[in-house]
Amino acid sequence: MANLGVEDYGVFNVVGGVVTFMGFITNSMSSASHRYLSYYLGRHDSVRLQQTFSLLMTAYVVFSCFSAVVMECFGPYYIEQYLVLPEARRAAALYVFQFALATFIINTLGSPYKSFLIAYEKMDAYAVLSILEAVLLLGVVIVLGHVEFDRLIAYAGLQLLVYLAINACLAVYCSKRLEGCRLKRYWNKAYFKEVLSYSGWNLFGTATGVMIIQGQAIVLNWFFGPIVNAAKAIADKVNSLVSQLYSSFYSAVAPQIIKSYAVEDISYMQTLVLNSSRYSFLMLFLFSAPLFVVMEPVLVFWLGDGLVSFEMTRFCQFAIVFSLVSVLEQPITMAVRATGDIKKYQIRVGLITLSFVPLCVLLFWMGAPSYYSMILLSIIYLIAQLIRIQIVSPIIGVSFKEYVGKVVLPIVLVLIVDSPAFLILSRSGDVSGWPWATRGVLCLLVTAGVCLSVGLKGTERKVLWEFVRDSVVKK
Repeated sequence: MANLGVEDYGVFNVVGGVVTFMGFITNSMSSASHRYLSYYLGRHDSVRLQQTFSLLMTAYVVFSCFSAVVMECFGPYYIEQYLVLPEARRAAALYVFQFALATFIINTLGSPYKSFLIAYEKMDAYAVLSILEAVLLLGVVIVLGHVEFDRLIAYAGLQLLVYLAINACLAVYCSKRLEGCRLKRYWNKAYFKEVLSYSGWNLFGTATGVMIIQGQAIVLNWFFGPIVNAAKAIADKVNSLVSQLYSSFYSAVAPQIIKSYAVEDISYMQTLVLNSSRYSFLMLFLFSAPLFVVMEPVLVFWLGDGLVSFEMTRFCQFAIVFSLVSVLEQPITMAVRATGDIKKYQIRVGLITLSFVPLCVLLFWMGAPSYYSMILLSIIYLIAQLIRIQIVSPIIGVSFKEYVGKVVLPIVLVLIVDSPAFLILSRSGDVSGWPWATRGVLCLLVTAGVCLSVGLKGTERKVLWEFVRDSVVKK
């Protein structure tokens, strides 16, 4: 952000959000891709697998063309007429819009290949591509410091080149290495209706998720302007980085949940849902608790002195709280998606989460600070999680009481036991003048001890210890 500037970074975030708003359809289609590809791969039906990929790829191409036409017709008009932007940056914002739209289309067309990679559980290739993407995006930031012309436009253009390269590598790898990942002419009206019905019901839930994130950015822009948008954008980056701690874990677990349902191994499916829920929270809490404690000095170290505001720090801290609340969603959602019957689930959960945007407007209208929106978001997602548990219990044969006992109770105990050290270390910078890095390391060590002793069972600690020991011996 130091190379781009606070105001330009806020402009980039809100203009990019106009395009990303269309992503709710892509995300819905992506969920269908994950479900059907993993399902037929689990059943070892290579013919249906090939047909599914071809049908999905055709749908993605049609959707990309449709998105380009719609966004070109309405996007520039919305930016010109409704977004609160500095007058001198409106021309640059339109360039950013075009680059963002191109990036969106490229990522959309690459989505079926990514779904194929995850369905095959090729996590080594997935990790390599993720690292390559991170390195290239870091290179963009470095190069940006040496750009002579408009850096806002350059930033959007360089990001486009990065995602073009990543998706090209993804498509080449899948086409050459994975069976069934070949685009052939195929059309089946009945099967297309089945996939479309699944995507349609999933669309509502996905749309609410996008409306929450992008709606929050737009509402913040209305009430507070692009400077606060920049603070929220940094919080989104922090949330994205924190989420990567468990997203790869879920990418590996999700195909197993679907495949176990496909072969009717419900017992294994129950184990996956319950254990992955608890493990993912502990994994996230282990690293996010120290980050919460030292958030302000970390932001200063990252962005530079003078660029970190009180609002930015609070946004980032409550973004971590939101991540901890929402981390439990994925295993439950994936279990429901595995069945293909998602209508009731999406409607009930979607209506609850959709209430965030009007409540956020009401909150700001009453004079609340901007970062209160993250607190509101966490509360709504906590309520939605209770509804998710109630809905999924009869689907996977796990009672509400059993879920609470095996997932919720260990998490609550971890939070209670860790809270004294967490509170002391959060205030020790003001009390004793401890260096922020020292506080962060101490919080990490204490949290690790609590997660191991309270969050894991004895057998799980033994397996973890044997894994670490064997890994060290092999080296």
